[in-house]
Amino acid sequence: MEVVAGIVANDPRARLTLRSFASSEGAKVTLWSHLLLRFDLSRQIKGATLSFSAPTDLRSEVSYIEGTRPFPILFIHGYTGTPQTLYPQYLRAAEEGFSFEVPLLPGHGTTIEEMVETRFSDYVEKVSQVAGELIAKYGSIFVVGISMGGALSIDLALKRPSQIRAMVLINPLIAPPAPSFLEMLDQGIESGVEIFPGVGSDIKDPEVKEASYGGSPLRAAKSMFAATVELAPQVEKLEMPILLFNSVDDHVVSPDSGELLVAKCKNIEQVILKNSFHVATLDFDKEVISDGMISFFDSLQ
Repeated sequence: MEVVAGIVANDPRARLTLRSFASSEGAKVTLWSHLLLRFDLSRQIKGATLSFSAPTDLRSEVSYIEGTRPFPILFIHGYTGTPQTLYPQYLRAAEEGFSFEVPLLPGHGTTIEEMVETRFSDYVEKVSQVAGELIAKYGSIFVVGISMGGALSIDLALKRPSQIRAMVLINPLIAPPAPSFLEMLDQGIESGVEIFPGVGSDIKDPEVKEASYGGSPLRAAKSMFAATVELAPQVEKLEMPILLFNSVDDHVVSPDSGELLVAKCKNIEQVILKNSFHVATLDFDKEVISDGMISFFDSLQ
């Protein structure tokens, strides 16, 4: 049996399901095509029963799942990634009885050609729509964002400060890059280059692979970095509790982003991850993040 995306194979619940499927059908299982994966999480949680089945394709968005907790969680994946990046965390949220939603950002999880046509403003619009629907139901929400999803989380929190109860940010991008880097992007675009080498799947665990594109659309990246130029000076306005996870070895986002948030935010706690790269949510420290996320939100119910 072959399983693409080791995070699936490494989850004991998934392993049991996949082994059963392989032995009965003798099939080769892949995440991208016909992964028959169903997690039956029906159980007693906080005095109530929650039933949740993960999508057959973990790149897919997870529409609103209703739980038993008073406030829901909005999960936001990163640039070129998909909801699969946050699979361990939203699975844990389901186990703990949280309502939640994991949108798929425009142009992601399909083809890179579709993402070439998108911009940061498209991602902002999607996040705003989903957040608005959750806020209409609950009044306020928790937010979890990784990488560019961290920038989107911060953008949302600045626009809806009274409705974002707290945020968990994992290796978020928020500090603007050096001017020389932006000049390089402009030069690439002017020369007709639309896609640079990909930045996805920066993971220490050799058995795990992130479901992300192999390339990075330049114009979309430029719009993302332009947004950080506007967002970074405003982070000092954030007053809601923030739990920040930063990897010591991150080959995608520089330490500047974490340092900026720690220096400027009023109510922030930082956890240093020593055994994961950028996509820490799928890496060796994934349980550290999931446990910390649940404890943090539990303390704010």
